[in-house]
Amino acid sequence: MQALRQAPHLGSRDLQTFNGTARAEHRADVPVFVASCVFTKPARDFAARHDLCLIDVNLLGFWNSAP
Repeated sequence: MQALRQAPHLGSRDLQTFNGTARAEHRADVPVFVASCVFTKPARDFAARHDLCLIDVNLLGFWNSAP
């Protein structure tokens, strides 16, 4: 996990691994991937096709700055 936290972005390979276990192994109804970086366009496209919820550093920052 340390390497993922330090990456400047996450690609579709990371989401493919996550998607492979989120529902089948962990029985997630709504798989949510939270990252302290941004997702690449291919990763966002993959997530959209597989109904994965992505939360990146920009959304976290927005939530943090809300009054």
